[in-house]
Amino acid sequence: MRSILGLILGVIVGAIGAVLFTQSLPAKAGSLAARAEKAEFEWQKAEQEVKTLRAQLDPGRRKVAQRQAMEGIAQRIRSGKRVNLDDVFKGTMKPWMRDVAPLFDRGRVAGEKRRLNYLSGELTREYGLDDSQQDALNVWLDRQADANGDRIANVLDDSDSGFTDFAKVMDERSDSLRYSQKLDAFMAETLDADTLATYQTDRLTERVERVQNEAEGRVQRLDSLVELDEEQKDQAFAVLAHSSDYFDPSMQFEGLENEMSGLRPGMDANESVQGILRPEQRQLLEDRQQERRADALREFEEVGLTPPQGWEDMESGPF
Repeated sequence: MRSILGLILGVIVGAIGAVLFTQSLPAKAGSLAARAEKAEFEWQKAEQEVKTLRAQLDPGRRKVAQRQAMEGIAQRIRSGKRVNLDDVFKGTMKPWMRDVAPLFDRGRVAGEKRRLNYLSGELTREYGLDDSQQDALNVWLDRQADANGDRIANVLDDSDSGFTDFAKVMDERSDSLRYSQKLDAFMAETLDADTLATYQTDRLTERVERVQNEAEGRVQRLDSLVELDEEQKDQAFAVLAHSSDYFDPSMQFEGLENEMSGLRPGMDANESVQGILRPEQRQLLEDRQQERRADALREFEEVGLTPPQGWEDMESGPF
């Protein structure tokens, strides 16, 4: 998954860049000012939760509560105090996106239509779909576009959803390979046996390439951190290939057959990689993970934010 900070900044700039701004840095960590700021932040957060509950009991107060939340967040940002990204999202971004939902939806639908029209034309040419098959495909694709929109709307309407929930649904929506996996069942019901065999072979080839490229790239990054020997590289490649979201048990390619990887069903890939490494390598990897976390937190602080709940799950792992 992409770097969370880049995603965060992109959404903020696109959604409320004209509203929220700051040039001041937060108080130094551990200082008296920082501790006082944290206490004030916790108090304001509790106060906001009370206001939210009251607004839920009295729908007529919802707009007032939203306006007060936005004003409070904007004031904290203007004064150089840190704000939590979940509070920014819930108090300003979600209400704003709900208010401009018609415009938001039109832009989304236009982009989806262009992408889906291209996919429909590509599949029609490659697999010789007749008019009725293409019509059925277009209907199915339109339903997927509607489902994508529903998932986004559900996140925006859920009072408990945070920024990571929104980021995840947006990231899933833009993943074309995941999308084409969902297409397989439809094509299996649409194509004749010979054409379906060709389609399935093509899809498997695409996924094999994706799995290989992912695994090779992660092995290279791991090697740059801890200097793997050749046996460790082979083992790590097998682990990371098997753990890919795009892996299929029917895949066969060089390096996949390594049985020394230690990867078992349900086991986390990072845990299995740890078992491959020597103690000094594990320490190097742990140090790198801590450095990355510290760098991310420092970047949050530089823009006056504290990270949202679950932000570390959005990172791509320790290597």
